[in-house]
Amino acid sequence: METRPTVSVIIPTHNRKDSLLHSLDSLSRQTFPVDCYEVIVVDDGSTDGTEHLVWDAFPFLVRYYQQEENTGATKARNTGACYSSAEILVFMDDDIVATPGMLVYLVQKVSNFEQIIVLATLVLRPDDTTNPFAVMYSSGAVFPRDTDNIKPAVYRGPGSDQDGCFVHFTKCQTGVLGIRRQDFHALGMFQDPTGGWPNWDDVDFGYRAHLQGFRLWRSHRAIAYHYDYSLESLESSCKRLERASRSAARFFTRYPELAQSLPSYHDKGPMSFSTDSPSLLRRKILRRLVSSPLSVAAMKQLTHVLEKYRPGLFLLVLLYRWIISAYMYKGYRRGLRELAEAKA
Repeated sequence: METRPTVSVIIPTHNRKDSLLHSLDSLSRQTFPVDCYEVIVVDDGSTDGTEHLVWDAFPFLVRYYQQEENTGATKARNTGACYSSAEILVFMDDDIVATPGMLVYLVQKVSNFEQIIVLATLVLRPDDTTNPFAVMYSSGAVFPRDTDNIKPAVYRGPGSDQDGCFVHFTKCQTGVLGIRRQDFHALGMFQDPTGGWPNWDDVDFGYRAHLQGFRLWRSHRAIAYHYDYSLESLESSCKRLERASRSAARFFTRYPELAQSLPSYHDKGPMSFSTDSPSLLRRKILRRLVSSPLSVAAMKQLTHVLEKYRPGLFLLVLLYRWIISAYMYKGYRRGLRELAEAKA
C-alpha cells in the first residue's frame, strides 16, 4: 500500500472572505486523499468577518489562527509553518483557485527530489471580462510572462520534461509553492528584506535557497487560477507595481548582485556616463521622457479613447506597457531618493 506524505496547505488572508471561500472550495475538490492534508488559515488582522466562516464545512481539517494585527503575509506564512507538523508545506494565496490535480502534482515532485522547491503554473484570470486592461494583461499581451530576457531564464537539466522545467530563482512566487517542512525551516523561512510590503520575500527566499543548492521546478500539471485583485483597473495595477518598485531599491541594497537579474529595472536607475553603454543611456533618456507626468497624462487620455472605441488595437497594449513602466520608474526613483536621504 502506497504511503502518502502529510501536507499542510497554508493560506494567509486579510479582508478577502469571499475570495478565501473560493480558494477553500477548490481545495475540497482535490484528487489528493482528503485525509492526507489539512489547511491552515492565518488571518492577518481581517475586519470583514473572516473569523465567522464555518470551518468544519469542508471535507478536510481547517485550522484557523488570528494574528493580532495586520503584520503582513510574510509573518502569516511563517506562523502557519510553525503550527504545522506535516512533512510537506504548500503555501497558497487567498486569491488562488486550484485545479483538482494541483496538490497531487506538487506533492509528487517535492517527494521525489531532494533540495527542490516546486511552483504551480499560475494562470491569470480577470474577474471582469469586459475590462480591456484585465483581459489583455491576464492573457500575457502587456507583459509576456517568463520571457523577460533573463539568461538563463529556464534551466534545462536532469529531470526537465514535458511536465515541467527548472526555472531561475527570480521566478520564485509564493502564490502556490511546495517544499519539505524541514527544508523550509532550514532555509530560515520567509524573510522581509525591504522592511515593508511588497517586500520581495519570494525572490529573497528563492535566492537564499539557490545559494544553498536548491532548485526551483515549475510544474506544468499543477495548475491554479490567479484572480489578482490588482487587475481590477489599470490604476490599481500601476499603484501596486509602483510600490513594488519603490521596495526594489531597498531590495537591491541588500542584494546588489541581483540588480542584473531583474532587467525590468535596468533603464530606471540614474544615468552613468562612465559605466552605462550608449544603448543603455539612450534607453534611460527615453524612459525618463516617457515617464514624465505630462507624457503619462497624455497616454492615459489616449488609453481612455482607445478602450472605448478601439479596444482591440495593439497600440492600446503598448500604452498599457508604457504607463505601467512609468509608474515603476516613479516608484524606483522614489526608493532611491529615500535611500540617499537616509544616508545623508
